[in-house]
Amino acid sequence: IGQNMGVLYYILAIICTLFIPLVPLVISALLSLLLMNIVSRSRYRDVITIIGSIILLVGVFLGQNYLISQMPDNEQEFLMELLKSSNALIEFMGRAFPPAIWITKILSSTFKEALINLAYLLIVSLGAFGLVYFIASFIYQRGATAQFETEASTGKSKLSYKSKSQILTIFKIEWITILKTPIYALNSLVMVFMAPLLMMLPLFGGNLANDPDLQFLYQLIESGQSTPLLPLIIAGLITLFVMINPAVSSTFSREGKNFWILKNIPVKPEIQVYGKLLAGYSISFIAALLSAFIAMLSFRIPIVTTIMVLILISAALIPISAVGIYLDLMRPKLVWNNPQEAIKQNFNVVIAMLLGFILVTVFGIIGFFLSRFSIGTFAIFGIMLAIMLSFSYFSILMLKYAAKGAYSRIEI
Repeated sequence: IGQNMGVLYYILAIICTLFIPLVPLVISALLSLLLMNIVSRSRYRDVITIIGSIILLVGVFLGQNYLISQMPDNEQEFLMELLKSSNALIEFMGRAFPPAIWITKILSSTFKEALINLAYLLIVSLGAFGLVYFIASFIYQRGATAQFETEASTGKSKLSYKSKSQILTIFKIEWITILKTPIYALNSLVMVFMAPLLMMLPLFGGNLANDPDLQFLYQLIESGQSTPLLPLIIAGLITLFVMINPAVSSTFSREGKNFWILKNIPVKPEIQVYGKLLAGYSISFIAALLSAFIAMLSFRIPIVTTIMVLILISAALIPISAVGIYLDLMRPKLVWNNPQEAIKQNFNVVIAMLLGFILVTVFGIIGFFLSRFSIGTFAIFGIMLAIMLSFSYFSILMLKYAAKGAYSRIEI
C-alpha cells in the first residue's frame, strides 16, 4: 500500500491470487479422477493403492536425488545468483510452473503486456477447470459407485479340504491383513524398497549419495574390504536398515478389538505367535535379500562374502523380530479408532527399534573383539553365527513361555 501502485495493480493482484492455485488443483483433480477410474474397475484396489504409493515414495526419493545432483557444486553461489537476478529466479520457477512468469509480467510489465499475460492465465486456468469438469461428469459417478459393486461369480465351485500347517496359516493371514490395509503395508513394506535403494546409490552417484552420513557408511564398507570383519560390517549395516519393521512390533496391536478371535480359535497361543513372527521376519528377510544383492553389485563384494552376509543377517533378525513380538505381546495397543494409530502411534514400535539397535551393537562389539585374536574370516563367521543362533533359540523359547500367560491376561 505504501508504494502507491494504483487501484488497477491491486485488482490484478487479487485476480492473480485467486487463480494461482487453480492449475495445480486442476492437475491434482485430473490425476485423482483418472486413478479412481482405473482402480475402481479392479478387484485388487488395495494392492494397486499400496503398489502405487510405494512407487510414489521411491519416485520421490530418486527424483530428489536427481534434482540435487543437477545442482552446481557450489550451491550457495548458485542461490545467491538467483536472488540477485529477479529475472533468473522467475525463469527458474517458470520452468516448472509457467503461470509464475505470467503473473510476474501481469504485475510488472506494461499495460498491454499485462493484459496479454492475464489472458494467458485466464484461458489456461479456466480451460483446465472446464476440462476437469467435463471429465468428472463421466468418471466420478462411475468410479464412486464402483466402490460398492462386487462381481458376481458364475459357475460352480468345488469345496476341498487340505491339511495345512497352522503356523503357515497364521503367516498367510498376517500377510493378507498387511496387504489389504494400505496404512499397514506402507509402513511395513517401505524398507523392502528403501534399504536396497540406499545400497544402490553408489551406482548412480549424485549429491544424495555424497551425504556425509551415507559416505561414512560406504567408506566403512570400503575400508573393511581387506579385513575379516567385512561380512560383519555389511551384515550389521543392512540389519540396521531392515530391522525398521513396524509389522513385527505392532502385530497384536493391529488386532484391536478383534483380539478375542485369537483367544478363541483352536490354535495354541505359541503357534499363533510363531506364525506372526514368521510373517514379520519374512518382510525383513526380503529387504535383507535385496539389499545384500545390491550391495554385492555396488561394492563389488565376492559372492561367498555375500552369502555369509545373508546368513548372518538371517540369524540376527530372529532375536530382533522376537523382541519386537514380545513387546507387543506383553503390552498391545488394542484400543484405537483408526488403523493408523495401531502402527504409527504405537510406542512398542519405537522401543523395538531401540532394542534392535542395542542387539546389533552387542553383536558388533563381540565381532570386534573376535577380530583382535587374529583369526580368519570363516572362523569369525562361524563363531558369530553360533552366538546369533543361541540368541535366536532363547528368544523363541521366551516367546513360547510368554505366549500362553499373555493371552490369558489380555482382556478386551
